Amino acid sequence: MQFIFNLIKGFYKAVHKFITGYDIQALHMFRILFWLTLLPILLTNFEGMKSTLIVLIVLSPFWLLPVIVGKLWELWIEYIQLQYIADSKQESALYEIVVPKSVQKSPAAMELFFEGLLLTQGETTEFNRYLDGKVRPWWSLEITGINGEVRMYMWMWKRFKEHVEAQLYGQFPEVELHEVEDYAAKVHYDPEKHFAWGTRYNLANHEALPIKTYVDFGLHEHADKWETKIDPMVNMLEKFALAKQGEQIWLQILFQKSDRKVDEEADEIISQIYKEKSTEFTDPNNPDEKTQGFAMLTPGDREKVESINRTSKKPAFDCVLRGLYIADKDKMNTHRIQSVVKMFLNYNGYNSFGLDGDSKGGDYPWEKWTLPNQDDLLSDFIAAYTLRSGFHSPYQRPSITLTTEELATIYHFPSEEGSVPGMNRVQAKSAGPPPNLPTG
Repeated sequence: MQFIFNLIKGFYKAVHKFITGYDIQALHMFRILFWLTLLPILLTNFEGMKSTLIVLIVLSPFWLLPVIVGKLWELWIEYIQLQYIADSKQESALYEIVVPKSVQKSPAAMELFFEGLLLTQGETTEFNRYLDGKVRPWWSLEITGINGEVRMYMWMWKRFKEHVEAQLYGQFPEVELHEVEDYAAKVHYDPEKHFAWGTRYNLANHEALPIKTYVDFGLHEHADKWETKIDPMVNMLEKFALAKQGEQIWLQILFQKSDRKVDEEADEIISQIYKEKSTEFTDPNNPDEKTQGFAMLTPGDREKVESINRTSKKPAFDCVLRGLYIADKDKMNTHRIQSVVKMFLNYNGYNSFGLDGDSKGGDYPWEKWTLPNQDDLLSDFIAAYTLRSGFHSPYQRPSITLTTEELATIYHFPSEEGSVPGMNRVQAKSAGPPPNLPTG
């Protein structure tokens, strides 16, 4: 019986891998597999199938009621959360971050800034969560390349502005934060006039495995000698500088404090590495028992264990990452799609970023029937981006977990040596932030 179960399981996995490898969505894949399984049963045992349906109908009060109650509870939570988010107290704004001309701090300073945003304010009790619909604050880090100009932004609820300023100026006194008009809200996507392509990013491997971080690049050492450093952030920003007149490239990183225990999962992975690198041998004192030998780790294994152990002990955020290219149809350059696809290529380490749908299509003829309308997907994608929606309705999406070290690696301020064409920087040294800023 176990052999038959494993055979069926293996068949489903193989079909899943085959179908998803050809850009057929998971929902359609499930329908195909469901009917492929059900059809032989219907053809060979119609009476048995009919009896099963009758039993399900008779027992419906016992299984249908819990399903309905569960769905109503989900709808209630969505409703009160939307009501809370739409409240005037949660008024949001977009702020441009004007970077100093000379940054002499490593991304470790940015990591300290992120640690100050590990907030769960509002979710202290079940009453807050389930009756008032309160949710923890989230933030959005953004980079744009619009008509050749590169800008860095941060979106937040206005009531947290002073807190963010205190955290930011504490590490970067010369940074300037200005409230600006939302660039995303100014875009009204029209399929007749615009070409657009967008995607969410996921992680290719287990989330406890880290990407290549600033520590791996050596950016945490001798921060005053940037001329000797290689900062992958500069390469990423260069992609935004490619956008010419009539073109726009956007990147959005939504993040909020995570409750996930990444360190526990990392410990399991490290234990597995040690187990794979050790052999079992028979205990000479007890021939019936096996003893695990000492693990023989290679230098690469030790480096991997050290990297996993270091990053997993850091605080973590749940993140939703989006990339978008949009242009006037007469100005579009499809090569820019590769800039979005390869956005995080330089960070490939024990983990890497992959693509996870939302609005991207494929190149296969059956996608005309298996994928939703691309224009509708793109409209929803831009709407979700503009609302900075990812953790709650109306555009709740699967999130990935990144530690503060990983987040500081993919979003920090480049040094003057890493000059990026069209990037807005502070032109003159300022007197620093006001002395009466709150320190919380």
